[in-house]
Amino acid sequence: MHPDDRLWLMPAPSSARFARQFVADELIKLELRELIDDVSIIVTELVNNAAVHAGSGCGLDLCERFGRVRLSVKDHSQAMPVRRRVSEWSERGRGLAMVESVGTSWGVEVSPWGKRIWVDFDPLRPIEAFPSSDPRAVGLP
Repeated sequence: MHPDDRLWLMPAPSSARFARQFVADELIKLELRELIDDVSIIVTELVNNAAVHAGSGCGLDLCERFGRVRLSVKDHSQAMPVRRRVSEWSERGRGLAMVESVGTSWGVEVSPWGKRIWVDFDPLRPIEAFPSSDPRAVGLP
């Protein structure tokens, strides 16, 4: 476990469940319950990717910084995440698109021991799930 990690998870099917519980507990402590669903979706994706693509467990951290919440997931691989072209029928390859649509910003830091993927969430940022070209949908006359 890295000193910055607050939770270390093994590469097991149950790890995503423990990650979601960790996220929910931390967000409740921060009085940011409104972020539980969004952060849970992303932590599930990143924990599963650590097990599948990095072949390792992962370290988690969640903290509040400058009015935003930062989720960090660290694994033992230096391989960078890759955006894939997917068809509408593909079952895989949408992880980065989810991170970009749900998070406010994200990045990757590589080190000799692996990488850390971080995602920031802004509790004040509205997320429009289904953008519309109809001006009435955004309250315009």
